[in-house]
Amino acid sequence: MIILFVWIAAAALSASEEEVKLLGDGNDGNRSMPVHLLELFDADGKPIRAGDKDAKPFSTRTTCGQCHDYDLISGGWHFSGHRADVPAGRVGQPWVLTDVATRTQIPVSGRDWPGTFKPEQVGLTAWDWVIQFGSHSPGGSYGEMTAEDPEQAIRQNISGKYEINCLACHNADPRHDASLAALQAARQNYRWTAAASSGKALINGTASSLSSFFDPEFDEGLKTTYLDGVFDKDNKVFFDIAGKPQDRQCYFCHSWQDLRVAEHDEWMRDVDVHSASGLRCVDCHRHGADHKIARGIETEQGPEATLSCRGCHMENAAAVPVSGRLAAPMPQHKGIPAIHFETMTCTACHSGTWPQDTAGR
Repeated sequence: MIILFVWIAAAALSASEEEVKLLGDGNDGNRSMPVHLLELFDADGKPIRAGDKDAKPFSTRTTCGQCHDYDLISGGWHFSGHRADVPAGRVGQPWVLTDVATRTQIPVSGRDWPGTFKPEQVGLTAWDWVIQFGSHSPGGSYGEMTAEDPEQAIRQNISGKYEINCLACHNADPRHDASLAALQAARQNYRWTAAASSGKALINGTASSLSSFFDPEFDEGLKTTYLDGVFDKDNKVFFDIAGKPQDRQCYFCHSWQDLRVAEHDEWMRDVDVHSASGLRCVDCHRHGADHKIARGIETEQGPEATLSCRGCHMENAAAVPVSGRLAAPMPQHKGIPAIHFETMTCTACHSGTWPQDTAGR
């Protein structure tokens, strides 16, 4: 009888867990991508319809959040830089606050990384941070924090909060324009960023130029116009969603280009060897529904180590190693002192950015 009771309790707990899991965060039994034909909702959760007189920009929190756990995603690596409860992880590249007049460069990060300053230490509020770095942010993090300064709170009421722009990574529509997202951020049009860059709407107006007395509910100043044909007869909108983001979307924030190379030599440069071999950024930088992206940390356990440089190129259980994971070539490193591998990372010599300048490496 006791065993039966425990089994029933466990089954009830399992059913309860299943109930809270949203439709888009579970496994449906196959690897095909579901068709994303969706209703659009604004920031207040109200449905958006074709022909709305004063159409609102769609909100990713309320639209994507119908099927995906937005709060869970908010703890992901790209969106949690402000959270003290999220482990800082291996030291990465901070934001750099610059001042041309004094030729000052200050590394800024909300994470507890040595050698960096917290935003508040250099006088940046959350609102200030978004103004400084929002053009290369996918939203969330500081962009969703409530402004505490009275004047900044007024401006935030006009601009809206900078929600996580899911489409910045997952929109496979060739019309998706990351530059337009950056432009909206520069204009402080945070509420409109996802709609503007999605290729489905036109946004006219600049929030930063509006008076502090502007009322976004009643005054004209920012206008959203959805393109013809975006809504079907049932007022649903099709999104071409890539479950695994394409490299071109990573490149906008995570690549650099050496401007010292003459334009007529540009076509001679090779892409990253991994890209040339058919790999995508997300083949190694993977994550689950929580969006805690694996960064290839060799000292960690599980997927972090498996998806690291060493995990692919060095680890092999075979008696006579021929190749690494998925036939990755195994380097010999002949003539290189062993201390290099104790104190340096692979990427210190092998840059993973594209295009890359390998001179001197």
